[in-house]
Amino acid sequence: MDENTLLKRMKRYGGHTALLATLAKEHVQGNTPQFYQKLVRELGLFKGPLMKVGQLLSMVPGIIPEEYAAILKTLQTQAPPMGPLFVKRRMRGELGTSWENFFSDFSLNPTAAASIGQVHQATTVDGKSVACKLQYPNMAGILESDLNQLKILLTLYEAQGGTFKTEGFFSETKKHLYEEVDYIHEAKNICTFKNIFMPYHHIHVPEVIHALSTDRLLTMSWMDGHPLEAQKEKTHAFRKKITKHLFWSWYYPLYSKGYLHGDPHSGNFLFSKEGDVILLDFGCVRQFSDTFLEGTKLLYQNLKHKKTDCREAYALWGFEGLSKDLAETLNHWSAFLYGPIIQNKVQKINESYTVDAGKKLAKDILSALKAQGKVALPQEFILMHRAAVGMGAAFIQLDASLNWQHLFEEMLSATALH
Repeated sequence: MDENTLLKRMKRYGGHTALLATLAKEHVQGNTPQFYQKLVRELGLFKGPLMKVGQLLSMVPGIIPEEYAAILKTLQTQAPPMGPLFVKRRMRGELGTSWENFFSDFSLNPTAAASIGQVHQATTVDGKSVACKLQYPNMAGILESDLNQLKILLTLYEAQGGTFKTEGFFSETKKHLYEEVDYIHEAKNICTFKNIFMPYHHIHVPEVIHALSTDRLLTMSWMDGHPLEAQKEKTHAFRKKITKHLFWSWYYPLYSKGYLHGDPHSGNFLFSKEGDVILLDFGCVRQFSDTFLEGTKLLYQNLKHKKTDCREAYALWGFEGLSKDLAETLNHWSAFLYGPIIQNKVQKINESYTVDAGKKLAKDILSALKAQGKVALPQEFILMHRAAVGMGAAFIQLDASLNWQHLFEEMLSATALH
C-alpha cells in the first residue's frame, strides 16, 4: 500500500510538465473556459509547490477570472498522505536508523497535511509533546519544475494583454517557495518571532527542538488551541479580545522589526480558551525594508488627513513612473484596504471592508490600470497585499466591533518603544 501511494504521488509529480504544456496549448488556441476549469481542477490534485502557486496566482488581480480565482484561494490537496511505512523510511533518512529511540511515542498517522509536508504528533524520551513536520520527498526538485511551469503561465498572461508585469511577482514567488522547503530557514523564522513576542504573554510561538530538526524535518513543541471557526459562537467581548490579539500578532512584528508572516491562512493560527493567539507555520516570512514601512506609515497619515497626492508614499513602496492617474487609481485601492483604520470610530470591519465591495473595486481598478499600460508591482507590495486581504477575511469572520484606528496607533506607539 505504501509503494502504491508513492507511485501515485510520483505519477502526479511527473505529470506537471505534460499537464501545463497541454493547458498552455489550450490557452493559445483560445479555449479559455476549458483552460481555467482544468487548471483549477488539476492544481487541486497536487501536493507541493504547484498548489501554493495556484493560491498565489489568485492574489494577482486579473490573471485568473474571478470565479476561478475564488476556488484557487481555498485549494485543499486531495493527494494521499505518506503512509506509515513510508513515514518510517523518511524519518530514517532525516534522523538515522535509530530515530525511534528519540521518542517514547510517535504517531505514524499525520494529524495534519499541507502542500509541502505533513505533521505527526509525538512525545520525546524526556516527555515533551512535539509536532514533527516531515517534508514530502523530492520537494526541491519538484519546486524547480513547478517554477518553470509558473513562468509559462505568467508569460501567457502577459502575451494575452495582462495588466501587470509579472517579473517581480515571479521573483518574489520563487524566493518564498525556496524558503518554504528549507526547514532550517523556517526554524530561524520561528526563533525570530519568539524573540519579538518575548514581552507579550498573550501571543505564543512554538519552541524549535533543534536536535530533532533537519532541513526537511522540523520538530517543535506541540501547541494546543482552537481554530478560527470555533470562535464564531463566542461572546462579543471574547471575540473582541481575540481580534485585538490577532491584529497585534500579525502587525506588531512588521512595524517593530520589519517581519511579516506572509501566509494568513486560518489554519496558521489558533486561539487558547483564555483568548491567547498561537501562531503556526513560519515558512513564508518576509523582512521588509525601512523604506517600504516608511511609505506605509506615510500613506496612512495621508489617507487619515484626506490628502489626495500620495505619490511619495507609493514611490517609497517601489512603484516607478507614477502618473497622476495611476496614483489616483492606487488611492482608491488604498482607501478601501486602509478603510477601517483611517476612520476614528467603533465599527465592524465589514462596514467599510466587504467582499462584494472589494470585487467591484478590483474590477474598476483593473480597468483603470489597463488603460494606463502594464504596471510593475513592487515585490514587497505583493506579500503585503496578500497578508492584508487574508487578515481582513479573518477579522470579518470574528465580527467584532472595534476602533481600528485606536488599535493601529496603539500598536505603532508600542513599536516606537522597542
